[in-house]
Amino acid sequence: MAENDAALGGEVSGETLTARVRKTHLGDGPQLFQLDVALEAPPGITILFGASGAGKSTLLDCIAGLAQPDSGNIAVGGDVVFDSDDKLNVPPQRRHVAYVFQHLALFPHMTVEHNVAYGLPATAEGAKAARVAEILQCFTWNRCASENREKSPAAKSSEWLWRARW
Repeated sequence: MAENDAALGGEVSGETLTARVRKTHLGDGPQLFQLDVALEAPPGITILFGASGAGKSTLLDCIAGLAQPDSGNIAVGGDVVFDSDDKLNVPPQRRHVAYVFQHLALFPHMTVEHNVAYGLPATAEGAKAARVAEILQCFTWNRCASENREKSPAAKSSEWLWRARW
């Protein structure tokens, strides 16, 4: 198990994500953008990187169910969440897939800890706080959270967003 998987408290499903996605859309101007990609990602945290405009966000939106591919299929383990041939398109909230948006979508009225805790399953408050600390440690953002504890929630999250981007 990778270090980051352990920091996530063993909640990683252990199932491979596979995607074969084709999507065409208009770019800025008269150009067409064509995404044609095959991906197999092992369990855990996967980082997708590439040149600006290469289709990273489009691919992630398709995997998460926020955009629909023109054709292809997407599966998490044995669970198919999209298949154009079978006309299957599972809603985002039932896909059990998460990713960090390119432009971080933080709740400005919440603390760093509360932003991280928002997506965690319901557990005892002490257990949830421990998981949040583990996740922040995993990404070495725990110092940023503790340094900003006395600031207003909006200021804390805004500063955290700024630091996270840099």
